[in-house]
Amino acid sequence: MYSRKEGGAGDYVMFSSQLKQKIKYEIHLSKGIAQAVSDKLLHLVFQPIIESSTGNIACVEALLRWDFEGALISPEVFIPLAEKNGAIKEIGYWVIEESMRKLSALHELNQGLKISINVSIIQFEDINFVNKVHNIVSQHNINPRDVHIEITESLFSKDKLKLINMVKGLQALGFMISIDDFGTGYSSLSVIQDLDINFVKIDRSFITNLQINGIDIVKAVMVMSHGLGYQVIAEGVENQQQATTLTTLGIHYLQGYLFDKPLEFEVLKQRLLSRPDEQDSPALLSSANS
Repeated sequence: MYSRKEGGAGDYVMFSSQLKQKIKYEIHLSKGIAQAVSDKLLHLVFQPIIESSTGNIACVEALLRWDFEGALISPEVFIPLAEKNGAIKEIGYWVIEESMRKLSALHELNQGLKISINVSIIQFEDINFVNKVHNIVSQHNINPRDVHIEITESLFSKDKLKLINMVKGLQALGFMISIDDFGTGYSSLSVIQDLDINFVKIDRSFITNLQINGIDIVKAVMVMSHGLGYQVIAEGVENQQQATTLTTLGIHYLQGYLFDKPLEFEVLKQRLLSRPDEQDSPALLSSANS
């Protein structure tokens, strides 16, 4: 049934030995991810977000990795499974706790560093979510303003009013809110209008097509940012031309493989320990000065 739904309307699926093996593997993964926290098989990597005007690391996005039976399982595979079996709630709090622990250590190297954490819609089903997050952050003596809660637009396709109130509760405590994958979700403009969003992340699909029609989307987002007071992050920046164009357009922050892939914690520390002139991105500085 689920295979047919994934195939689109009007499609049909014949049960086969291959489908049976796929189902068995997904059940096996589902059981594994439910025990991932207790088995200590999760860890975080961190992808820098670069301030376009200076080339310096302003923030890092915490990204979850799962090592299961000797193989790294893609988040695109295990996150939906964790959402289906409810494990995402325990995993989500683990991510926040571990992120705060790591940020506390990173602040010894860079006091101004921020961290961005992805939150699943399932986590908002916990009516105590806002208080629990605030308690975790407070226990590590982290200022909520240094924590960006990253949500996708699709989160608001369900109980919109309840979710908006919870997001506003987080903002009232000082947390920053980022909208991820902007332009691809439920109702982009409606979300921006209803919430005092702090950051908008332009989806990588628009950056990839920057020289075709993506640039028009970027320009429109920038016009809105000036009027509505949010800052813009472009994700999926992979080459010099994209970085130059985006910086010229006034994009505030850039993220992508041009600067860094997701880094293990010790590698990130070494990156932050490098001299300031080594942290600066030649790509950004040359474009800013041109």
